[in-house]
Amino acid sequence: MNKKQLLNYRNNLLNYIKKRPFLYSKMKYVFEKENYYKNVTNKNTELCVEAYPSSGNTLLMFMIQNYKEDINMSHHTHTLANIKLAKNKNIPCIVIIRDPINAISSYVYRFTEIHLINEKKINQEMLKYKDFYTYVLNNRDSFLIIDFNDLITKPEQTLKTVVINNKLFNTSKEKNWRKLIEQANDDVKNKAIKKGRLTKGSFPSEEKEKGKNKIKKIIIENRHYDEIEDLYSKIVAGGIK
Repeated sequence: MNKKQLLNYRNNLLNYIKKRPFLYSKMKYVFEKENYYKNVTNKNTELCVEAYPSSGNTLLMFMIQNYKEDINMSHHTHTLANIKLAKNKNIPCIVIIRDPINAISSYVYRFTEIHLINEKKINQEMLKYKDFYTYVLNNRDSFLIIDFNDLITKPEQTLKTVVINNKLFNTSKEKNWRKLIEQANDDVKNKAIKKGRLTKGSFPSEEKEKGKNKIKKIIIENRHYDEIEDLYSKIVAGGIK
């Protein structure tokens, strides 16, 4: 078995594990114990926040943390396994959804080297999006679903929806909602600067849009495109659920 075959085998094995809560939880606990307690849903988790990558995960995370600093939150694994863990353990879970063409193009542009962006890579990401949100659609009553567009254009209303729908939060205290949102945006920017991702990070830029547009052409030509667009439409129908 050559190096390329070994890499493909490793990736296929990881994708298999990331869909299975028991295996994923054990893998993280054994090999990444620090991340297990920080990101993976476990017995101490109070709230799970998940989505396909580049869907506003970081912004919502900071919004929630700014509202309740001591919250024990599972987030940023971007795996089916983690939302299944939350569902199985009856832990409140928020799922963000962004339209596939922008979510996938943004993620691939930000985290994939240019020479590795091709039809195969795009197809892999589209299938990940499909698997993740098909499960969400089939179990939508188990999750609070947040539309990315609402998160970006109506952040105060979105945060209020999260708070109202979760008993973890103390709603008796007055909050400066606008200040919470402003702080969250600053937190996202500062995180991008710290990781050297400001030009390819969460914030829009001319360079980023040019890169995304090239990827979008590949997405539109993919045979799964209409299917995942339909999946997205079904989930967001009726607004926040």
